[in-house]
Amino acid sequence: GDWLIKRSDGVIHLNVRAMLQTLDGDAIYMTYEGRLKGPSDMDQRIARGDTIDPGELYFRTLVQFEAGAPALLWMNDIVAVGIGSRHPNGPHYSIHQLL
Repeated sequence: GDWLIKRSDGVIHLNVRAMLQTLDGDAIYMTYEGRLKGPSDMDQRIARGDTIDPGELYFRTLVQFEAGAPALLWMNDIVAVGIGSRHPNGPHYSIHQLL
């Protein structure tokens, strides 16, 4: 599920829930909330096939995971932050565990 609310000033509130699968076939439930603020012409540029430079965006998320596989149980106890970039084929994230 991907719920986005775009405010009148153009800032997007993100609320996302996703099921991930590792290469070993283990499932991870990921949730995140965040904010995306980009240039006013971002939608038009993406529609043209442009990539929006990360320096033009404030695209941050707060990420949590739920996993049941023994090797992934550590993920249940962390909070992570995501830094996003926007590409024509969708968002790309770099996720970092907060220590």
